Amino acid sequence: MSDVVFTFSYETYDDAARRGMMRPPDRLLATLLRSDRVRRLLVANPWRSAPTLAARRLLRRDVPFPATAHARLHRPARLRRADPVDVAALAEQYVAYDRSVRRAARDHERPAVLTTNPLVAGFAPCGGRAP
Repeated sequence: MSDVVFTFSYETYDDAARRGMMRPPDRLLATLLRSDRVRRLLVANPWRSAPTLAARRLLRRDVPFPATAHARLHRPARLRRADPVDVAALAEQYVAYDRSVRRAARDHERPAVLTTNPLVAGFAPCGGRAP
């Protein structure tokens, strides 16, 4: 059994659930959620703006994640809405994203990291590798 961290690309778990888990990343997540080979699963949404997340929570707009002892959802937040266009600033944002995800996965043992986000793949250290 393995611990796994799964990161969405530009859409969130809420988006995937609303569309019926029909796209390839959604289907991958659905498989991970059902797999008896996954001991612990952390699902990480992409960056979202903190004010937007707070408003969605207050308005109860999110689809509830099926959290269990086996699986949970991480919702990283930052103040800005969009990614910067400067490459160095972009890399800095995804190093920060990686730190946020690592903190959320602190109870995972050497997790496999599966991402559908090209910016995570390109810029996030994913568990200690140099960017």
